[in-house]
Amino acid sequence: MEESRSEMDTGTPPELSKHDQKQQKRDVREDVRDKQIAETREQLLGEQRRKLFVYWGLFLAMVIGFSYWTYAYYSHAPDFRGGNVHWHTQLEMELCGKKVDLPRIGAGAHHRGLPLLHTHDDDVLHIEGYVSHPNDVTLGRFMDAVGVKFSDKTFFDKKEGDLCEGRPGKVRMWINKQESILFRDYSARDGDVVTIKFEP
Repeated sequence: MEESRSEMDTGTPPELSKHDQKQQKRDVREDVRDKQIAETREQLLGEQRRKLFVYWGLFLAMVIGFSYWTYAYYSHAPDFRGGNVHWHTQLEMELCGKKVDLPRIGAGAHHRGLPLLHTHDDDVLHIEGYVSHPNDVTLGRFMDAVGVKFSDKTFFDKKEGDLCEGRPGKVRMWINKQESILFRDYSARDGDVVTIKFEP
């Protein structure tokens, strides 16, 4: 009795049978395997989450980009509900800090340009007639009609990179004091003020 009590007091566990030892090893292996499976599953889920985040990020960027382009284009598109219109868009133009005018009309002529898009020697884009689509009244179409070279890279006799006040210049454009990237694609609208500059 004394001996069995002293064995219990030492806290030494009794030896396991071979069957119990094998079972214990199996349990340890299963625990390790379960842990590895859980870690692998977590890694896969993490990768899936990252891919999903990237895909949604790209999709959102495309939606925002398309929305901005649509707004930029159509917020400056005319209202065609009237059909026949008589609109005026003011043009303010500078080359290297000096004001320039549209080409003047010839002697005896009433206007320069097209019947729909023209000027009367006043640096105003006149839109007079039937408009059915924004492309009918683009700034590019008007500039071509009055004989002015104009794009996001050229303006009158200047092209991007030409020296302007000793530095390479570029074409910039504003619509109602807000910078725009529409350039030739801008559709004229009644009351707008368009500023175009070639500057460093």
